Amino acid sequence: MSNDRLKSILHDIHSLTLVKLEKFRADDNPDVTALDTLETRVKTAFDQFTRPEQWVNVIAFNEDEVLELFLALEDVEPPDLDKFQDEVGNCITFVEMLFADATPIDGAATKGGTQNPWNLKALEALRNIQFKIVGRINFFRGQGIDVVQDPAYQDIRAELDPAWDAYRTGLENDTLTADNTDVILLNKFAEAIAASTAVPAFYELLRKLTRYLEKRTQTA
Repeated sequence: MSNDRLKSILHDIHSLTLVKLEKFRADDNPDVTALDTLETRVKTAFDQFTRPEQWVNVIAFNEDEVLELFLALEDVEPPDLDKFQDEVGNCITFVEMLFADATPIDGAATKGGTQNPWNLKALEALRNIQFKIVGRINFFRGQGIDVVQDPAYQDIRAELDPAWDAYRTGLENDTLTADNTDVILLNKFAEAIAASTAVPAFYELLRKLTRYLEKRTQTA
C-alpha cells in the first residue's frame, strides 16, 4: 500500500477549495477579510503535506467520508459565504486530523500496536472524538469564538490530555482492555460533542470525557 490515493484526493480537495475561493472573491461585494482569513487557514493546513516526513507511514483514512466532504464543498456557491466557511472548515478539520493522530497501516504489529479487536475499535473511537473536537473548535471559530485561546478551555485540556494519553497508550500496548461498553460510550461522547452548539455544553462534555478516561485507567 502507498499514500498515492490519499495524496491525489487531498490535491483534488485543495484545488477545489482554491477554485471556490476565487468564485467567492468574484461575487458582488465579497467579504475580503473573511476570504483572506479562510485562504490563510487553507494554506496552513495543506502546506504540511509538502513535507516528506509526513509520508513516512501509510496513513489510514475513510474514503467515503472524504467523498462526502468533497461533494458538500462542490455544492456550495456564492453568495452563501457562511456555508462555504463551514464546508471548508470541515475539510481543514479532516486534513488536520490525518496527521494529528495518524495511524500507520503497514507494520502495525511489528511496531508493538495492539491486535485486540476491542482495543482497536476503542482507538478508532478516540480518533473520532478528536475529529469531532476539532470540528467543534472550527464551528465556534466560525461564530467568532476562539475557544483555544480561552483559559477555561486550556484548563480543561490540561486535565484531559494526560488522561487521554494514558488511556490511548494503555490500549495500544494492551495494559488496558476495552470492551463493547467502552466503544459504545466513546462513540456516544463523539456524537454529543459533534452536536454541542454552546461553549459551556462543549466544555462540560470534555470534563465528563476526562473523568471517564481517568476512571478507566485507574481501574485497569
